[in-house]
Amino acid sequence: MAKITIAGDAVVVTSSLKLADIKTVEKYRPETLQLRGGKDNEELIFAIGTTCGCGDISKYGASFGGETHDDEKLATITVCGATAGEDIKGWVADTLGSSIINLNKLEGRLKDALASIERDRQTVLEQITVA
Repeated sequence: MAKITIAGDAVVVTSSLKLADIKTVEKYRPETLQLRGGKDNEELIFAIGTTCGCGDISKYGASFGGETHDDEKLATITVCGATAGEDIKGWVADTLGSSIINLNKLEGRLKDALASIERDRQTVLEQITVA
């Protein structure tokens, strides 16, 4: 599950996934980064990906641009300009709530996708001979 930290006027959304892991899924299974719904799952509801800079999050998706400065290197988004006065938690819940719920749904799926990607990649590596 994503974690939300408020520091001054900045809201930092920290994924439970590493930035490198999201990039791996982008490369090998980009469709896994999409949450679909509607009739026959044809409607794109929410998507995640990576970008440069601070990143961004909206009701349509999340773009992770940074990572934590510890050994975990979890993906982060920094939203500046949160000015809700005394009820900053309420502002974040109202503004980002549905996005965080959709992000959490996708994060749950991505852990399985990463394991599958690694198995498939290992299978291919075992078939390669360097002469």
